[in-house]
Amino acid sequence: MPDNTRRARDEAFWRTFADRYAVDPGPVNLENGYFGRMSRTVVEEYQRNIELINRSNSVHVRQRFEQGESLEIRKQLAELVGGTRRHCRPHPQRFRRSAIADPQLQPV
Repeated sequence: MPDNTRRARDEAFWRTFADRYAVDPGPVNLENGYFGRMSRTVVEEYQRNIELINRSNSVHVRQRFEQGESLEIRKQLAELVGGTRRHCRPHPQRFRRSAIADPQLQPV
């Protein structure tokens, strides 16, 4: 039996993934297009970031995020979509969830 078939039937293996999520008993909605569950680790990191923003508020956004973190995020996204080539620099790209999320936003 191939390893992936054995792994698919390995309940202990899949339990390690299931245990990462806090879920109520009952049906599990596998549709992840609109609602998706976050693992406990992701929830903890999300809450840590919310607490950081709550404490530092606009100071964080105006100093750390705008002047540093957002530039690094743009650089990483540009590299992900091919920004390491000469014709694609980090700044001209705009990212959005969908074309209808902001119909007034025009590409640069």
